[in-house]
Amino acid sequence: MEYDKTRKGFYGALPGLILAAFFSVGVVFADGLSDFEKMLQDAIQDNASAEQKTAARTASNTPALVSKKKADAAPLPEAAGKEPKVLEAKKVAATAVKDKKTAEKKPEAAALKAAEIIDGGWATVEPNDPNTVVPDNEKEEVAEEKKETAVEETEEEAETETETKAEVKEVPAEEPETEEPEAADSVSPETKVAEKIVEKVTEKAVEKATDKVAEGTAKPARPEKPAVIAAPAKKEEAETEKPEKSEKPDAAAKADNAAPAKIAERKTPVSVPDFDVDDEKKYTVLDASLVGDSNGKNKVKLMYDEIINGLRARNITGKYEMFKNYARSTLKGTDGINTGSELDGRCRLSWYKKLYNDPIQSVIEVEEYSRELHQGLSGSHRGLAELMPGIRKRMDVDERTDGGIKFPECKTPQEALAAVKGSLMTAASAHARAMSGFTQAEIKELSDNLVQTFAGKGCVNGHTVPARSVGRKHADIMDKMDRAAMYDAAEALIPLSNPALLALLDKLPASVGQSVMINGTKVQRLSTAAGDIIIGGKENNVYDLDSPVMRDVICVIDLDGNDTYREGTCSLDRPVFAVIDLHGNDTYTGSKPGIQGGSVLGVSILIDAEGDDTYSAVDLAQGSSMGGAGILIDLAGNDKYKALRRVQGHALFGLGMLIDKKGTDNYHAALWAQGFGAPHGFGVLEDAEGNDHYYCGGLYLDSYPEHPGYDGWGQGVGAGIRQVANGGIGVIIDGSGDDVYEVDYFGQGGGYWLGVGFARDFGGNDIRHGTTKTAYDGSKRQQQEWTRFANGFGCHYSLGYLFDDEGNDMYGGRIMGTGMAWDLSIGYLCDFNGSDKFTATGGMTQGVGAEGSIGILFSYGGNDEFQGRNQAYASNGITYHSPSNCGGNFSFVINYGGIDTYGSGAKNNAYVQRGAQGGFLIDRPTEAEAAGNSVALKAMIEKRNQEIADYDADVAQKKEEAAARGRRYVPRTRRPQPITEAEQQQIGAVPSFNSAEAMKTSGTEASVK
Repeated sequence: MEYDKTRKGFYGALPGLILAAFFSVGVVFADGLSDFEKMLQDAIQDNASAEQKTAARTASNTPALVSKKKADAAPLPEAAGKEPKVLEAKKVAATAVKDKKTAEKKPEAAALKAAEIIDGGWATVEPNDPNTVVPDNEKEEVAEEKKETAVEETEEEAETETETKAEVKEVPAEEPETEEPEAADSVSPETKVAEKIVEKVTEKAVEKATDKVAEGTAKPARPEKPAVIAAPAKKEEAETEKPEKSEKPDAAAKADNAAPAKIAERKTPVSVPDFDVDDEKKYTVLDASLVGDSNGKNKVKLMYDEIINGLRARNITGKYEMFKNYARSTLKGTDGINTGSELDGRCRLSWYKKLYNDPIQSVIEVEEYSRELHQGLSGSHRGLAELMPGIRKRMDVDERTDGGIKFPECKTPQEALAAVKGSLMTAASAHARAMSGFTQAEIKELSDNLVQTFAGKGCVNGHTVPARSVGRKHADIMDKMDRAAMYDAAEALIPLSNPALLALLDKLPASVGQSVMINGTKVQRLSTAAGDIIIGGKENNVYDLDSPVMRDVICVIDLDGNDTYREGTCSLDRPVFAVIDLHGNDTYTGSKPGIQGGSVLGVSILIDAEGDDTYSAVDLAQGSSMGGAGILIDLAGNDKYKALRRVQGHALFGLGMLIDKKGTDNYHAALWAQGFGAPHGFGVLEDAEGNDHYYCGGLYLDSYPEHPGYDGWGQGVGAGIRQVANGGIGVIIDGSGDDVYEVDYFGQGGGYWLGVGFARDFGGNDIRHGTTKTAYDGSKRQQQEWTRFANGFGCHYSLGYLFDDEGNDMYGGRIMGTGMAWDLSIGYLCDFNGSDKFTATGGMTQGVGAEGSIGILFSYGGNDEFQGRNQAYASNGITYHSPSNCGGNFSFVINYGGIDTYGSGAKNNAYVQRGAQGGFLIDRPTEAEAAGNSVALKAMIEKRNQEIADYDADVAQKKEEAAARGRRYVPRTRRPQPITEAEQQQIGAVPSFNSAEAMKTSGTEASVK
């Protein structure tokens, strides 16, 4: 990211300016079927561009943090010497009213930033503040300044009081058009007047306040857009609206109490069918059992029992325990920062460690959590709110202590608009708290280099970045962020997705603010303490969101029309940004990072309520973030999303969400996309319904050059950055429809470098190609269709999971995939229903663990086809780790039900060792099939016994007849044989889902102890 040198001076002082301006708110071969198998089937039927370049990207955001006032007075973090001195800000604001001439010329810019860096933290400079740190060589100068300040304050107080009274009378008459419609009784008249007075603060006051530099060094340059100071509330409010628990100094406590009154809460929610308000009734309490295969949980438990009983039957449980202990010790030995190894503990998540420490058990938890996520993301707005505590916990973010997200119950359009303002201001103040732990130099480093380090021109290697030392440096800096506050900021924007609120906004009157012209169309513009709001009408509006005329805009609400949105960055220049579009087929386009529900060190949300929309971007866009939070929610329509890198539900050091609830949608990206969790990132893509197409790859050459192909890194992947930091959590979920997934190297439910990734498709006949079929631009591929690590994989100390609930599905790929793991990792592929085809035939595919890992492929129901000869083959060879330490490799194919075919020659209803002791190919009938098979078996035994009896009777009669003629009878046909026990076992009954006795009642190895 380039740095605007003309603003260096101001930027140097910027971190200090932020808080004073507002309130902190194994092998078997066989040819064909045996006679028995044929008879069995009859009985069953009777009874039952290689070198393309990255697109040019404009990344010239200049750093400027904007401070905002708080709407609901959330408590500040306790930190000595860093609390904002709001009282001093009020004094300076009141004093500045004297200069009316300048205020009349620039009423919107009349604000005060009176803060500087104090001892590496953020604090306002207050001459009489004992917490202010002053260099010894400047103490005399500061002492003199204290005296002058005291005199000035004494002389100005009386005069200010008089002028303030006069100003109270003048403001409503002078600027009636800027009055903002508020909820009834939501803001006191005194507070409104105080806000108007603050808007009269002059640049002269800004100069005076910003000249008070704590270190006594050169004065900072003047800000281009001063922040707005929170207006003082009515005295009675300050005395009565006290926080229930506050351990802050008196000044900070008073600041919290000075926030405007909250919007009045209503008991009766609005019901407007146009925005599917009935959705409010769905999933108000998360219950994962309500979604997906109703027996999915039991099937996972059945798989778990098969694995554990298999280890016990072969007496290799000790080897598995050895594996677990070795993996745990590896984590423990590398949990620090300076480990002397390329493994270290940077950004290592506790949830990852919990899953990794018990890898076979882990699938039970992840399966349930994937249900929970789908229920919350696909249901009502409250579902997303209820998911946030679980997301915070898994991301090691402190939980909230204020009861969680609140949804104001509004009755009028004006109240809905006031609720929007409240969300924006709360988000702004929480964002400021999130950034308060950074020093001046750290802010500059992140602003100048963060995007360049992780998404710059040279960042085309999927598993790492060019400047790894810089990457580690940035990871360490980002660790200082108050991530809980950043999540608070993101959660403050979630209420904007309430369909009842959207319905009320849809009824806003034609004139709610000051009429202004934007690209030839009249819109309404309202000023708030957090920034301006634009309300567009029913025309086809064009919004140049980063143009000078809209640089102060933090929210756009468009009521109708086929609109065009250009750029719209959320960054340190505009740390909070929201777009709400209610109707129309809209176009969102741009090339800068941090657009379309994307952010770089900011928080943003884009909500599009309906229409067939088109989203096109380059990097860090479409529900993606770097160092912040980005959310894109599209409620309806057949939509197209196209971008390049770190997009479509991606997060690095933050939260990224893309939620599409209805329609047939197309997702197109090249790298790190579609539910990708990078270090300290939670990235998720949820598509609730429709026949969707997902594409990720086709542009950047595979970063492991020994094989051809392209990098992809997407579709439910949690990945660290090798030699930089551990991975995050990446998720892709599709609710229904016949979907197509194209992804190159490292895609579809996988983890890399101490990350966790999972994918789930709840319905439809799905195709997972395992590669992209064309190049990124739609032209013919320049690389052979080759990939590795796809469809449920883990690589390098990671965990990956792929679940599919319904449909006849296809799983493709080339090598190392479809339930495969490598290097102390775990990979699962679980298909719960349907006749499925597994077409990946290269080495180490279809339930294979390698280099000390566990690979598992589980399929339940249907007539499945397993191509190739690799199923569940466990090699004895391990080179990465000592076999005597890591326990070996564990490979499982567990297939229940149907008439299945295996390229390895394994038979149906067989229990086979594949390769080493850790290789298990287990084929069983389902419980229902077993019951049917028992009936068929009984009929077959009865029929065979009757055939034997008839044969014996016929032979006896013919012998008697021959003897009577003095002859000897010799049968010319063979006597039928009874059905053997082994044959009976092949179709014996299996236990119920929750039984742990599967090995004792079914399978050819049932007697092994």
